[in-house]
Amino acid sequence: MAAASIAPAWEALYLSLAPQTALEEYRQGASITPPATLAAYKITLDEVADLSEGFDRLQWDVA
Repeated sequence: MAAASIAPAWEALYLSLAPQTALEEYRQGASITPPATLAAYKITLDEVADLSEGFDRLQWDVA
């Protein structure tokens, strides 16, 4: 699993199975990639929110 964090003004952690996916998410279509830190994580989770098929607000409890 790879992660990329975005500019300091926007705290976020993007996780993906492939480093290239995390990098592309970080780039957000920019032609020049700003400086970044990519890190590898090995994690164990009981539950995972898989959004690879997109996000449907009606399927999630937003209460």
